[in-house]
Amino acid sequence: MTNNPFGNNPFETVLKDLMKVIGGQNNLASTVAGQFAISLSSQDGGDANIDPVQRIRAESIFEIAKRELASNSLISDIAFTNDVSVVCVSRLEYVQQVLVSYQQLISQAEELSKTSTPASFEDESMQEIEIPGLPFGQMATLMGPMMTGVNVGSMLGHLSQEILASYEVTWPIDGNQIFILTQNLDTFVSDWNLKIDEATMWTSLNQIAMGAIMKQPAIKEKLYAINQAHTGASMKLLETMSKQIGEMDLSDPSSIEALASNPAAIMNIELSQEQERLIRQSRSVIAVVVGLADYVASNAARHLLGTFDSLAEATRRKRIDRPQGVDLFEKIFGIGADAGTYELGHKFIFGVLERNGEEALARIVNDSIAFPTANEVEAPGLWLARLETL
Repeated sequence: MTNNPFGNNPFETVLKDLMKVIGGQNNLASTVAGQFAISLSSQDGGDANIDPVQRIRAESIFEIAKRELASNSLISDIAFTNDVSVVCVSRLEYVQQVLVSYQQLISQAEELSKTSTPASFEDESMQEIEIPGLPFGQMATLMGPMMTGVNVGSMLGHLSQEILASYEVTWPIDGNQIFILTQNLDTFVSDWNLKIDEATMWTSLNQIAMGAIMKQPAIKEKLYAINQAHTGASMKLLETMSKQIGEMDLSDPSSIEALASNPAAIMNIELSQEQERLIRQSRSVIAVVVGLADYVASNAARHLLGTFDSLAEATRRKRIDRPQGVDLFEKIFGIGADAGTYELGHKFIFGVLERNGEEALARIVNDSIAFPTANEVEAPGLWLARLETL
């Protein structure tokens, strides 16, 4: 008798046809990621249209922030671009945009998932499985990319519900548009009893500074290298996906969707020792970036905003309560920041300022050789001493 994991489930035909359809796709992970991310981002009014008045007001505030930073000598030395613009988006619109921006990252993760047959399919009892019209080998090959898509889709869906703007995900973005998620910003303002215009100004200042720094070749080169190494060391990630597959009830057509909507299950991604080392390395790079961006943005905000101290405290607390989507991005792609990363960055920047003033800061992003090592981020005096020899 055929050992069919779907049994006599009335959804057997539907599931079988689904496997046939997705089997013919070259970008299965992207397709699955998009479906789950869009589903999650649309919940709780996440697909609502942005109020035109709110959009226009945010764009006006962003232009003021841009002019303020364009006159900052430090950020100007970092090759500030006047072409940067803001786009107020819903959660759904954010997901639709970043699915394009992160396509290369998703494709790399999908290719990795194809290099190894999930361990749960290596069990002898699983080898007896037959699905009418679908060879076992094809099913095994599809499950890795499918689970990659589930993980990435869950990540994007949670990001859309948690972050205020583009560069809370500390990854270089192509193009000159910065996205502000207005629904999340409104919630942030309400939770902390802030003024919406001032919160929009602070967010704009910080995002413009982050964008200017993140786009510099020296920064992008380091982050891309870490991401490539992290992806190449992802055997533990494959093992985690295999475990997730093995625990799924294939007779239940809602099992995959339930997994995608359960952050506790998705967050249980195991990392190899090499990946953990690479994440520590990426955090040292990100610490310098966020420390410098916060310094530049804060200097501008202090004389523009009467409630800057309240905004700074609310931002600090939000970073302590690290968004689940940001944590997932780091586990999957190797790039991220936690509360300790921001604290380390601030200590480094102010350590440099105490010893040398702003003069040395521009060299952080203009010269890849001069960029601080992990040890130098911990001890800015060592970095300044090395600069004298370059």
